[in-house]
Amino acid sequence: MTQDDFGDNYQTDASESDGFQYNQPGSKKERSIPSHELRIAAVALGLKAHLASTFADVAYWLQSAKYKRGGKPAIWLTGRQASARVGGHPRTLNRNLRELAKRGLIQINYAPAPAGPFLRVTWVSATELTTNLYAMAASISKEREAQRKQRQASPFDVSSEWN
Repeated sequence: MTQDDFGDNYQTDASESDGFQYNQPGSKKERSIPSHELRIAAVALGLKAHLASTFADVAYWLQSAKYKRGGKPAIWLTGRQASARVGGHPRTLNRNLRELAKRGLIQINYAPAPAGPFLRVTWVSATELTTNLYAMAASISKEREAQRKQRQASPFDVSSEWN
């Protein structure tokens, strides 16, 4: 566990300092929930499309977070880095993150990056509501997978429609 200049504790699970790491090959983590399933769950919760899209991308990255802040998975983002991945202007992304934090979907802090004390970044952490949305998105994903398998198992029969 390490303490930054602002007294916040953070802990790393790996040696690299990139906040956008995905599951490593051979890791024992479960399969990540795809961002489109997270987006569907966020829209079902009542978020507008632009907030649902931002939340889905951030929640996807949080699934494979290497850092923990306050015992919760956390990633750090720079404005340019995040906006390049999400698309859009860094100010728009920051505004969306603040709105998501206000709704309790994520928690944001501004502190130095673990890579160096001179780089101030946005730390994004999961909350209890994020965990609930993961469960909701996982159930949506399972339902869609079951429907897909059912469609593959029962081929389309046109003979009954023409008689």
